Amino acid sequence: MKKVLFFAVLMMAAMQGWCYFSAVAPSGQTLYYNIVNGGAMVTRPSTTWWNGTKPTGALVIPGSVTYSGAVYNVTSIGESAFKDCTGLTSVTIPNSVTSIGNYAFHSCSGLTSITIPNSVTSLSDGAFYGCSELTSITIPDSVTSIGSLAFSGCSGLTSVTIPNSVTSIDDGAFQGCSGLTSVSIGSGVTSIGQSTFRGCSGLTSITIGSGVTSIGSMAFENCSNLDTVYMMPPTPPSLGTNAFYSNASGRVFIIAGCGYDNYYNVDSSDRWYNLRNYLRRQTININVNVQSSNTARGTASVVLGPNNEVVRCDSTVVVQATANTGYHFDHWSNGSTANPANITLTSDSTVTAYFERNSYNLTVNVNDATLGTVTTPDGTNALYGDTLTVVATHIEHYHVASWQGQGIVATSADKDTVRVSMNSNRTLTCNFAIDTHTVAVTSNDIARGSVSATGTEFAYGSPCTVSATAYTGYTFQSWSNGVTANPYTFAVMEDVELTAIFVVPGEETYTVTVSVNDPAMGSATVNGNTTATVTGGSEVTLTATPNAGYRFVRWNDDNTEETRTVTVTADMSFTAYFESDGTQGIEDIETPEVAIVINGNTLTVQNPDRETIRIFDCIGRQIATSNLSLFNYHFSTSSGVYFVKVGILPSKKIVVVK
Repeated sequence: MKKVLFFAVLMMAAMQGWCYFSAVAPSGQTLYYNIVNGGAMVTRPSTTWWNGTKPTGALVIPGSVTYSGAVYNVTSIGESAFKDCTGLTSVTIPNSVTSIGNYAFHSCSGLTSITIPNSVTSLSDGAFYGCSELTSITIPDSVTSIGSLAFSGCSGLTSVTIPNSVTSIDDGAFQGCSGLTSVSIGSGVTSIGQSTFRGCSGLTSITIGSGVTSIGSMAFENCSNLDTVYMMPPTPPSLGTNAFYSNASGRVFIIAGCGYDNYYNVDSSDRWYNLRNYLRRQTININVNVQSSNTARGTASVVLGPNNEVVRCDSTVVVQATANTGYHFDHWSNGSTANPANITLTSDSTVTAYFERNSYNLTVNVNDATLGTVTTPDGTNALYGDTLTVVATHIEHYHVASWQGQGIVATSADKDTVRVSMNSNRTLTCNFAIDTHTVAVTSNDIARGSVSATGTEFAYGSPCTVSATAYTGYTFQSWSNGVTANPYTFAVMEDVELTAIFVVPGEETYTVTVSVNDPAMGSATVNGNTTATVTGGSEVTLTATPNAGYRFVRWNDDNTEETRTVTVTADMSFTAYFESDGTQGIEDIETPEVAIVINGNTLTVQNPDRETIRIFDCIGRQIATSNLSLFNYHFSTSSGVYFVKVGILPSKKIVVVK
């Protein structure tokens, strides 16, 4: 039977898409999640948290988490998710969460504050049961119901305002909240459950909203200090047994407006009949204090109606909130979002206006989409006073020339990154431009000649022409980069510095270079080096030196002298050609650096210096080459004699037997 139940649980998890995993919250604690119906649910692993890893301190639950490369919005807090997390002191819940499960914060005795976002629609059974240190709670006007025992045992709560959006308060929701001194129940509530405020011994006054039609048994039982009950419903709500049973002395029920007669003249079978001696008409001196939650964000005032006057309890005042630049009115402390708003007076009242920062959008453009792109790593939406980062990426040989738009507060040195202050909707344009380079041209001797150029700054790839003019008695030889053209036109790809070289006729200098057809066969020098720069008319000595096993054949101009003298009249280049002298491949060599081993038809060469390895057949044809430090070669041809040459070392003869 247990196996069947386990299989059923697994099937249910698979059908709902549950995936259990953990992630670190922005505030540093490790939280655990299940993926349920496409969203992430904060959950409680039954073993791990009992082993000492319960979250503590100020917890910020993220709005989204990443699992297996996918991003999931955090949409719910599961049943008993933080039960017994006594080390938690505060919790911030993101706007993505729509539901808080049963007993989600049960017995979080160290919790002093919690932020419930406007996205939450219901407070489930026992959601904050036993949070004894919780001193205040703001129930957002998105909440429509408060479950059984939701705040039971929250003895630190001193006051609660239940917004008009709430329609029902279930059994025992605030039972045992001994620190409560006042409660205001909004006009949207229609029923108050059994024992809802039972044992709230510190409760001295309560306002029951105009929409209440029933009050459950023992709803206010043992509220021993409850002396004033403001009844706003014009028709008496039905009362359960001992709904107001307590030891309070001098208790009164103040009936708002013209509803007094409805309460006083009930039939003797109605439980209100036994409370007639406590009924009072409400005519009081009303003093209305209208304030802003944050004067930097906005102000609030009474604009119409009585203030500090003796009036009936159902009188109204009109209050209005005025937001400062960058902010907007959000709601009043009674949950109303109307502005101006009508406030029904029941006693001296303090009405607070709450303001929020405006949200603004950033639009980013480029002057030419073929030249680059812009990205917004922080997104394109921000609250008043925040800043957003914009990053430009340009194609090669282009750069960010400028940004256009208001609110720019910081720009990187290369202008690729900019930060924008979002104090209004912003439009930003990135202007790309082609890179530019400078051309500087000078004379090696201003007494010998002058130079000119078609400009000093050029767009990448643009043509530039430089010219050299020799004075009388001098001639132009070349530019410092070796080019002899004059004028000289070239494409500007980078910053360029050129010097025109002017000489006295006869002192021109030329460069002679030498090379060989194969460095393994021999070497060549000019005046003992690979290059030589000499004055025109000078002589240089060319020398060709063959390696062992090779002989010199000729120079590229068909001269066959190994050592020769050449008179230099221009830039010159010579190549020495070598060939085998017929002896290479017959010396079997071994060195400490090189080891050549043949095993059957597999050759292994140890070549730690990564010299060039070449393999020849018996008639001199090269059949393989490599520069590997360990080279293995498999002879797929028939048996025979082969030669292996490593670098300039003599060849080694090997015999392959298949």
